[in-house]
Amino acid sequence: MEIKVLGSGCSKCRSTIGIIERAARASSADVEIVKVESPDEIRRSGVKATPAVMVDGKLVHSGGIPSHEEVQSWLKPAPIGFLSHPTRHLFFTGKGGVGKTSLSTAAALTLVDPIGFAELSKLVNKPSAATATR
Repeated sequence: MEIKVLGSGCSKCRSTIGIIERAARASSADVEIVKVESPDEIRRSGVKATPAVMVDGKLVHSGGIPSHEEVQSWLKPAPIGFLSHPTRHLFFTGKGGVGKTSLSTAAALTLVDPIGFAELSKLVNKPSAATATR
């Protein structure tokens, strides 16, 4: 992942680079930090305020020092494309041995992740509504 920090090299730019380096180390993200100090290149990028940050060519921050939490959100892997707008039904097809079970399990766990895996175990261990109770 390429992260460009655009700015004149001022203390805010250096602080921004430091925050990105610490967040990348904490999350074990593989990043390449590129400093862009050329006023012409900064202008061509369309940046109005510095320091500015571009992640893989996309402007994600402009003006001021980003928070550690904001930087961590940039370093998270992008969601799987078909899971960003899930449909009611997902079908995994193919001949035997192509990984249908693995893919469907990974998709299910990714979709369930907002409630967390600890909550998932609670859901799995609960009796179903069809179970008779006395």
